[in-house]
Amino acid sequence: MQEREYDVTTTQGKTTLWVDSDRIDNCLSYFREHHIDSLGVNPVRGYRLNHLDFLQRCTDLVSLQIVFAPSFKFDLSPLMAVVGLESLTLSTDVPLLLDHFPRLKEFRGIWHPKLQLSGCPKLQTLNILQLPELEVLDVEKCRRLRGHDVVRSLNNLRVLRFNDCGEIPNLKFIEEMPKLEEFRFVNTNVLDGNLEPLFRLKRVGFLPTKHYSHTPQELDAILRPRGGSAIPTVV
Repeated sequence: MQEREYDVTTTQGKTTLWVDSDRIDNCLSYFREHHIDSLGVNPVRGYRLNHLDFLQRCTDLVSLQIVFAPSFKFDLSPLMAVVGLESLTLSTDVPLLLDHFPRLKEFRGIWHPKLQLSGCPKLQTLNILQLPELEVLDVEKCRRLRGHDVVRSLNNLRVLRFNDCGEIPNLKFIEEMPKLEEFRFVNTNVLDGNLEPLFRLKRVGFLPTKHYSHTPQELDAILRPRGGSAIPTVV
């Protein structure tokens, strides 16, 4: 009997093998033998189990996509065994501590109130989907993060913190966030040094840096007449 073909897709030059739960071992062998870039799990594409126990045998996996409807309940605890992940995609909001994956460079997912984004030293790409009501975003110690300005699409965001999060080219994206009231970027370097986009905010937190256009005290003097503040802070 001839073996069924494997479900392999290619997106932006990267290949993904979608796991068939009826032949997990064969899929994993094919994945390794053909040097597929990423492993995918999707009930629509043949994964019918409600757990991911096979991941406990994939501790060397570097890229994983888990796609499922909110009504489909997965036990995600085996995911904790894949500590070497560099890229993770989750199609549904789930509580997850990303600092469990110290090599993570790319995360794509839907926001969950218990999604922890701090302590990911190699995280470079942050793409969080479907956040129309998000009001507070706190990202910390993600020193390789790039594309901070992706947050400009968060129309209801009031509080934004990028503490110890590498380098931001400029703060122009702040001007596109009408409801933002507070921005803290302690130990995060604004490369062009222009802090004027912060003038309309109520609260700002940063440490004095030589090339910045304003010191915390100078910015505080601008904000305080309107009831704001920009006192040097570490939180």
